[in-house]
Amino acid sequence: MYKPTASEVLILLLLLCVSATANGFPKCNCDDETSWWTIDNILECQKIGDFLIAIAYFSIPVELLYFISCSNIPFKWVLFQFLAFIVLCGMTHLFNSWTYGPHTFQTVVTLTVLKVLTAMVSLATAITLITLIPLLLKVKVREFLLKRKTRELGIEVGMITKQNEAGMHVRMLTQEIRKSLDRHKILYTTLVEMSKTLGLQNCAVWMPNVDKTEMNLTHELNGRNVNSSIPITDSDVARVKGDNVRMKLECM
Repeated sequence: MYKPTASEVLILLLLLCVSATANGFPKCNCDDETSWWTIDNILECQKIGDFLIAIAYFSIPVELLYFISCSNIPFKWVLFQFLAFIVLCGMTHLFNSWTYGPHTFQTVVTLTVLKVLTAMVSLATAITLITLIPLLLKVKVREFLLKRKTRELGIEVGMITKQNEAGMHVRMLTQEIRKSLDRHKILYTTLVEMSKTLGLQNCAVWMPNVDKTEMNLTHELNGRNVNSSIPITDSDVARVKGDNVRMKLECM
């Protein structure tokens, strides 16, 4: 559904007023006291309009000052120029509302000074905007580049996070697989592969007991029924332990 904007409504009202003036009111009829379009009524409407415009001009700087105090924005001095321009415009309309009736010479002088100041400040603000607009465009381009870089970094961080999560899941899966493997099967497979590699007819695993006084046969490839334990002081055990010590010393 189409909704007219405020500017379109104002333009329509202006066209209606111009059309009515051109067709229905070619003359003022200022001497006709029964007519609404008298000089006094027109001046009173203009006076009220200038007064309301002045109120609006004075309220806008207050809102802008509150906005500036509550936010950290660049180019605050430009906003202060706008504030000065708006305040001077409000003062011009306020003093102009006093000139529709009898007024003093001081009022005319004050109004003239205000108009000159308003013209100077408005011209300075316009020149400032000419130099400021390119800077604002550069800031906007920089903001766009920073947003794009932020999106790219966000994508990279997401990929790294997914990779870390995948690696963590793989480590957890590996740990679970290791937990599920049978220790006896691992040792038996080791015995089979060692016998094939070294050409052994038999291969066994001897482990010391808790007190380390005996060596117990825990795993054997052929599984012969022999004595499953020998004392730790056995000559063969001592020779193997001695060979291990010599190998460690040679490695050092």
